[in-house]
Amino acid sequence: MRKVIFLISFISLVSGCIFLSGWKSLSSGAGAIIPVSDGTDRVDTNAIKYFPLQTGNSWTYKVISSAGDTSFTKIIVLSDTVINGTAYCKLSSQLPFLPGKLVTLDSITGNIFSYSENPECPFRNQETLLDSLSAGNGDKIYKCSGSLQYGQCLDTLSEFIFGVKRETKMMLSPAMPQLKLMNRFAEGVGITYASKSEGNISTICNLTGCLINGVVTGDTSTLVNISGKVVYSDNHLPAVNGYVKALRLNRTSGEIIVIDSAQINSDGIYSLFSIPTDNCYIVAYPNSEEVSDFVATYYPSTVDWQTAEKVTVNTSSNNMMISVYRKSVQQNGYSISGKVYPAQNNFNGLKDANIYIKQGNVYRAFCKSGVNGLYSANHLLPGTYTMVVNRIGYFDFTQNITISGGNLENINFFLISTFIKEVSGYSNQPKNFKLAQNFPNPFNPETIIRFEVPKPAFVSLKVYNSLGKEISELVNEMKQQGIYEVDFSSKNLSSGVYFYTLSSEDYIETKRMVIIR
Repeated sequence: MRKVIFLISFISLVSGCIFLSGWKSLSSGAGAIIPVSDGTDRVDTNAIKYFPLQTGNSWTYKVISSAGDTSFTKIIVLSDTVINGTAYCKLSSQLPFLPGKLVTLDSITGNIFSYSENPECPFRNQETLLDSLSAGNGDKIYKCSGSLQYGQCLDTLSEFIFGVKRETKMMLSPAMPQLKLMNRFAEGVGITYASKSEGNISTICNLTGCLINGVVTGDTSTLVNISGKVVYSDNHLPAVNGYVKALRLNRTSGEIIVIDSAQINSDGIYSLFSIPTDNCYIVAYPNSEEVSDFVATYYPSTVDWQTAEKVTVNTSSNNMMISVYRKSVQQNGYSISGKVYPAQNNFNGLKDANIYIKQGNVYRAFCKSGVNGLYSANHLLPGTYTMVVNRIGYFDFTQNITISGGNLENINFFLISTFIKEVSGYSNQPKNFKLAQNFPNPFNPETIIRFEVPKPAFVSLKVYNSLGKEISELVNEMKQQGIYEVDFSSKNLSSGVYFYTLSSEDYIETKRMVIIR
């Protein structure tokens, strides 16, 4: 039985929200551990060190889903409260994927419970068993007395957490077993990694920083602010009548996600708020595609997203200057219209493609494709033009076109995607991580890189030059078990030897490829 309520004030002084109790046996209806080895219950007072659940402590996580969504969350231990003689910690939000904002840790058994108005186990006093940190490698954690549902300690490892080697345990939670909730607890830190699977979507949490007993480790910020100035590239005077967006590509669906946007002030200054500490593109757009005097330009000064600098900020920045390219406005004239399609799907139009129309180095028109992929560029006088069509996640397309004495219609473009594609048609799912040799090799200008993922995992695929400098990040996301392909373009790269590396968890493999011009 747990100690009576008059002990709570003393306990709170000693261990915050960690509550002392006696061991609950399996026959009592409470969650208990059945070690695989000898079938005896486990008592481990060292278990509480894996979850420092004291008021004021906090954990910051980066949350990534296989659907391509990225967000940040911060969990703070706000206070403690007493319910039915048990002290619970009140959290600002739920632990990674675990139910409940009122949590208690039994200091004798290492059991973690959350308060529940409707507990699943009939003999438990309004509690749901989340995990039991006294479990050793292979030990099972039964959800209820007589239940066939159980969690398990999957492994016990020594790992470096923020530069310090710590003992860790990977736990499969008995709570909500259909979601396969897994959490890695580290001694003195708490949950450092979590994952769940729901339908076809897998989601992971990675600890980016924490505040434990007044000591900050890692990065505890979740959002930053970005500000700067938009100027013309030819004279560096302020550009106005436009707006700036922070964009990110969903590499699974190809959708462009707008993280934030802001108008450009009369002095050229812009300010973006609530930007996650993650990679994104910063782009300046004109308010009016027809009458504006500049074209859409990526930070720091390019119209090609593949040569743009991805912005990765860990703290707020106020000097992100964007040099935009001026557009020479023409009057009257003719129009060019058509549709932009993804090459692999000729039925659905492609939204948010940028269409640039130039004469030499002078931009004459700019427009974007709409929801159905439709575009229209106007006020073009007779002459020969170069049309450049590009879109984040796709290789660009360039075509020369001549206007003589009328409007040009049905000038359509088919763009090839650069984001990852799952390969179907294989009867056997991969059993191991594998990186294949790119094909063709040598190549010019494009090649295909294939890799295999044996289980849901966070995967990174990057390209490096012969000096070891990263030149392209092709994949950086959670992937399900499967076989995948990604296209790589050698545009803007010189002939020579390059390397590409696939990494995930404890796996890493590098292969060599050659560009020939």
